[in-house]
Amino acid sequence: MSTVRIEITNYCNRRCPYCFFKEKLTDKKVEMSLEEFNLVLDYCERDNIDFVFIQGGEPTTHTKFVEILHILQKRGFSYILFTNGIFPTRFLDELHQDKRDGILLNYNHPDTYSSIKEWELVNRNISEMVNRKIKFELGYTLSLIHISEPTRPLYTSYA
Repeated sequence: MSTVRIEITNYCNRRCPYCFFKEKLTDKKVEMSLEEFNLVLDYCERDNIDFVFIQGGEPTTHTKFVEILHILQKRGFSYILFTNGIFPTRFLDELHQDKRDGILLNYNHPDTYSSIKEWELVNRNISEMVNRKIKFELGYTLSLIHISEPTRPLYTSYA
């Protein structure tokens, strides 16, 4: 299976020290236009690629994020969305997944979030994905400070 990683924005609502994209992040948001996005998909179709990774920055901060999901669905592309989970829960309404679609959510220690509201939003979105049976995986990044001196539970259980 051939895949393509599409970076739809250089902006992120977090500044994780370990981020693979941190050198490209800027405070001034730069986004791929819908025309450019469709052009990338045209190239993918030409090369028989029907599976894409949507990433950035934080892809859900793209001003046309919902439209991007609709384009993928309309054109028959499967995708994995790389996200930090800090997005409006209503975005989950737009995920019409097939067998290969999914979400990879980077889940961090509570102390790494800038506010308790961010932490609660991420956990609410995870809970909603479980309730809606949306396919997702959690990625974890641990540092020694969080292993040796945990101040809160490392994760919330959704069993």
